[in-house]
Parts: sequence; C-alpha cells; structure tokens
Amino acid sequence: MIIKKLRLNNIRSYSDTIVSVPEGSVLLSGNIGSGKSSILLAIDFALFGLRQGELSGNGLLRNGENSGSVELEFEIGDNNIEIKRALKRGNKSISQDTGFLSINGNKELLSAIELKERILSILGYPKSLLTKSKNLIFRYTVYTPQEEMKEILVGDTDLRLDTLRKVFGIDKYKRVKENSRILLSYLREQKREIEGRINNLDEIIEERNEKEKNKIEINSKISIITPRIEEIKTQIINKKEEIIKVEEKIKVLNSLKKDFSVNQNSIESKKTRLNETEEELKRTLRFITEHKEVDIPDQESLKNKINQKEKELKLLENESLSLSLFLKEADIKKKSSQDLIDKLNQLDICPICKQEVKENHKHSIKEKEETVISDSINKIIELNKKKNNLKEKLLRLKEEIEALKKEDNSIQLKIFQKNRLNEKIESKTKLEREKSILEKELTELGKKNKELTLKAEELSRIDYYSIRKEFDIFLTKEKELEMEKFGYEKDKKNINQSIEKLEVEIKSKLKDKETLTKFSNIIFFIDEHFSSLMEVMERKVMLKVHSDFNDFFQKWFSMLVEDEILIVKLDETFTPVIEQQGHDIDYKYLSGGERTAAALSYRLALNQTINNIVTEIRTKDLIILDEPTDGFSSEQLDKMKYVIDELEAKQIILVSHDQKIESFVNKVIRIEKKGGASKII
Repeated sequence: MIIKKLRLNNIRSYSDTIVSVPEGSVLLSGNIGSGKSSILLAIDFALFGLRQGELSGNGLLRNGENSGSVELEFEIGDNNIEIKRALKRGNKSISQDTGFLSINGNKELLSAIELKERILSILGYPKSLLTKSKNLIFRYTVYTPQEEMKEILVGDTDLRLDTLRKVFGIDKYKRVKENSRILLSYLREQKREIEGRINNLDEIIEERNEKEKNKIEINSKISIITPRIEEIKTQIINKKEEIIKVEEKIKVLNSLKKDFSVNQNSIESKKTRLNETEEELKRTLRFITEHKEVDIPDQESLKNKINQKEKELKLLENESLSLSLFLKEADIKKKSSQDLIDKLNQLDICPICKQEVKENHKHSIKEKEETVISDSINKIIELNKKKNNLKEKLLRLKEEIEALKKEDNSIQLKIFQKNRLNEKIESKTKLEREKSILEKELTELGKKNKELTLKAEELSRIDYYSIRKEFDIFLTKEKELEMEKFGYEKDKKNINQSIEKLEVEIKSKLKDKETLTKFSNIIFFIDEHFSSLMEVMERKVMLKVHSDFNDFFQKWFSMLVEDEILIVKLDETFTPVIEQQGHDIDYKYLSGGERTAAALSYRLALNQTINNIVTEIRTKDLIILDEPTDGFSSEQLDKMKYVIDELEAKQIILVSHDQKIESFVNKVIRIEKKGGASKII
C-alpha cells in the first residue's frame, strides 16, 4: 500500500487542504499543535471510519462546521484506490454519512459499514484479527502513536499477552482450549443425560416382545370369528332380498288402496258434479222458456244522428265562445276611451312637452273618444242579443241529443238480452254433453274399483311380520359378533400403537446408545490428545513469534542505544527486560531517550514480526511513525538515519518537530498553523 494523496475538508484545524505524499521517506514537519497528527488521524478515519472510544466525530469535525470529509488516494499492486468518508452534524451527535469507493475509476456509493468491509478486504486484513473498536493489525504494522506503544510496554502483562495473541492469531489456540473445555463439559452433561435415558432399554425391549405375543393371540381370535360373521352376513343378504320382494308387493298393495281411494273420491266428486249439472240444465231450460227473442231497431242510423247533433253542438259552442271574446273586446275599448276622457278632464299641462293643453284640443279628443264609446255600446247590445239567441239553440240541441242517447241505451239493453238468451241456449247444449260424459265416467270408475278390491284381498294374505322378525334376529346376531370382533380389533390397535411407540422409543434409545459411544470417544480424544496437541501447537507458535520478536527488538534497540552495559531482551510474557551489569532495571528508571528507544524498538520489531508471520496483509510497504524521537539526544537523532535506511518499506511517513530529522528523509512536508487554521507551506 502506497499513499498518493489526501484531501481534508473541515477536519480539525484544516478547512480544505490537499496533501500529496510521494514514495520514500516523508517527514511531516511543524511546531507542536500545528496539525501534523491530524493528517494521520484523517488517514485512519478514511480507512476504518469512526470507532467508539478510539476515534470520534467530535474529535474530527472542525468546530462550527456542519459537515466535513476525507478523501484518500493510494495504490495496492496495480490498483488505484480512492476512498471518501463524510461526517455530518446532527442534533445530538456527529455521525458518518454516505461515502464512496473507487477502484481504477469505477466508483460506488457505499455506507460507512459497507466501506469498512470493502477496505478490510482490499487491505487483506484477516477478519478474525479485528474487533469493533480497534484495528490491531493496522495499529501494530502501519501506525501506532508512540505514547500508545509506551503504554503497552508498562501496562498489564495479561492484557499485553492477550493483545499480542490477537495480533499474531495465537489467541485462537487459547480460544480452542477454552472451547474444548466448554465442549467437554457439554459432552459430559449430554452423556449423563443419555445414560439416564437408556438405563431402562432392556425393560422396554422385554415389554415390546410381550406385546407381540398378545398380538398373535388376538389375531387367532379374529381369524375364528370372521368366518362366522361372513356366514351371518350371507343369511342377512338372503333374508333382505326376500323382504325386498315382500315390500315390493306391499307397495303394490298400498298403491292399489291409494288408487281405490282416489277412484272413490273421484266417483263422489263426479256424482256431485252430475247433480250440479242437472240442476243448472233445469234453470237454463226455464230461462229459455221465459225469454222470447225480440226485434232490434237500426242502431247504426241512430248513432249517426247522435254524431251529427254533437257536431252541430260543438259549432254552436265555438260560436258562443267567439261572441264572448268580441263582447270582452268591445267592453275594453269602451273602458279605455272613458278612462282617457276622465284623465283629459284633469289634465292642464302636457306631461311630455310641458305645454298648456287647450280646451279646443281637449274637446276634439273627447268627441272622438265619445264616438268610440257609443259604437262600443251599440256593438255590445247587438252581440248580447246574438248570444241569447245562440243560448236558446244550444239548449234545444242538447235536449235532442239526450233523447237520442236514451233511445240508444234502450237498444243496448235489448241487444244484451238477446245475447244472454243465445248464451243460455249454447250452455244447454254443453250441459247435456257434460251430463252424458259424467254418467259414462262413473260407470268406468265403478268397474275399476271392483277390480282393485279383488287384487288387494289377494296381496293382504302375505305374512310380512314373521319374515321381518327372522331378519331382525340375524341382525342382532351379526351385531353381537361384530362387537366381539371390534373389541378384538380395538385391543389389537392399542397393542400395535403400544408396539409402535415402544419401537420408536427403542430406536431412539439405540440411537442414543450410539451417540453415547461417539460422545465417549470424543471425550476420550479431547482429554487424552486434543488439549495437549493445542498446547504444543500454541507453545511452538509462541516460541517462533517470541524468537523473531526478541531478535528484532534487540537489533533495533542496539542500533538506537550504544551502551554495551545495557542488555535488552523479552521475557516469556513479551515484557522488555533490561539488564545493567547483571542487574534488572525497571523500564521507568531509564532515561527519557532510552524509554523512547525501547518503545520505538518494540514498535519496529512488532511491525517486522507481524509482516513476516501474517503473510496475507497488503500494507507491508507503508509505515507511519508518530513522534518516534520524543526525548532523543542529538546522538540518538543521528541514529534515526540508519533506522530509516534499514527499514524495508517503500513509504515511510514520520511526524516530528525535530528539524534534524529533515536531513534524513527524501521529502519534507511543512505544516503551519495560523489563526486556528492549518495549511501546507
């Protein structure tokens, strides 16, 4: 992994800054608090995002800003990778926003979680060596703050060992042993449970065998009773066929009785009808005798006269209506002229022209209107005379029409009487015919009822009840045998169910017995072989790690501290042991430069050991050293040149405010902070 470029937007003291990073050794130079470590934190954030308790949004987002971002560009092999992670300020906290990942120009928008998963895969970091809060591989191979490494050296021994186990993947042996103990406890508990479940296996097998014997006895009883039931069934079938035949005859008998009853009812009904017909015929003959046929005048000419008179009446009514209209019109003219004369008598000034109306003009108009009134009165008198004459004509005409209609009603009555007589004559013929038919039908029904009576007497002699009694005896016997057989079959079913249940239980217990054997073998294997094998493997791997780690630690410490009296090594807990003239010296009694040298040596040794053992990681070309020379003497600073030259990394990024380091590196990136804002100069 080679970092090429980093862009910080509203990150800590940076507003919008691009940092280009070449290959080789690069120094981030600047005063304390200028913003050097912010660049390293930005790289950490771009790769792994925010982590609770380690890297927070409040510690990254620039004060007063609502959003910020980091864009990191780097190379791995032939791939050019670009990552962007964003921050946004919410009501209560600062959280990560959607970012992107670009591989050789193919950009994908991803969430914070998706980005982390993809980047871990790209860097080749084993997921088993990562936790939710700390990226241990990155911390101990690429970038570890110097103070954090000092804490590891002087911290709790068990915590340091657990951390190193996780980094080198050795903790899996410890987990395997712990899990094997848990598994053994579980297997022993399961073994005890299985032993409890199968302790009555022999008793259950004996019970099943006894049930099988009972089943054989019941089958023998069923085989004896079944033929007897079949014999009874045959007798029942034969008797049932006999009953069916008898029942058919009974049905015929019932049908005959029904037909007889129907015929008898029909005879009574027809006799009643015959009597009614004879009475009706007598009444019809009397009506014909009493009513003679009458002559009917010409009704058509009478109707024509009525129509003619009604037309004349309509004409006179129309004429009367016209006279009324003319009278109304003449009366309106008379009233209009009189109103005009009355108004003229009261008029002195013309309402239109506003001039005085002269008497001669009034007189002229009055004469004209009085003439109209006179003519109207004469016309009204004449019209009233005509109307009175017309009224008399209408009255006479209505009386004539009324007389003609009365004559017409009289003719209608005669026509009705004639039609009534004709109907009675036709009815007489029909009644005579109906009487003849009824007499004939009564004769036929009498003959049929005699025949039905003879057949019914013949069928009524069958003894149905004795046959039915024999059939019921057979049914009772069949039911008794079926109940006896049902009892046997129920016992058989219960035994079969018991056997099936016992078979399932036996099968389960035999399977448990097999499982018990397997568990016993597994327990023996774990107790006798597996646990000791894990201990041997862990010890060998730990010895290899310890040996390499110790060699690298001694190499780097001797390069940084030229004191032949001081001898350093790592004990079995990977704790640095420092001897001086045969006496152990506590780490805290070393000088500041010596403590820094020990921490840096431990850091570099850990880096090389991890890179050699964990082969799949792809960050071996990069190492970041944050303030690695804090407390170094001038002579120790000079030795940093050899350390840089000796490191096998294509890109080394150092953070230091010691100007002397500038002469040891290929590139210096200077950082300055003014007015609370950092920038590259």
